[in-house]
Amino acid sequence: MSFDNAELFYNDYAVFSLSGKEGLLNKKLDYAVQPIYESLGDMHGGLCAASLKGEQYGFINKSGKTVIPEIYDEVGDYMDGLAPVYNGSKWGCINDKNKSFIIL
Repeated sequence: MSFDNAELFYNDYAVFSLSGKEGLLNKKLDYAVQPIYESLGDMHGGLCAASLKGEQYGFINKSGKTVIPEIYDEVGDYMDGLAPVYNGSKWGCINDKNKSFIIL
């Protein structure tokens, strides 16, 4: 396999890029998620930040299914059941069901 770039494995998955798009590899070096994303984060708690166009962000699961739609301007890593998100005016946290908590 040949890639433009590949990161270290984190929680059994590695982000890689191919022809300017990012995807996820599993430890068998199979595509867990096809390289269709403009941006992917590391896998944390079964979810990783994802953006198809690089404009807004959401989260996908290990198979690439969208769990939280791309509606946030910025997101952080999903950890301990919550992820920090920015909606253009406020930071807050969401759970894996996209329920908001502690909007700052």
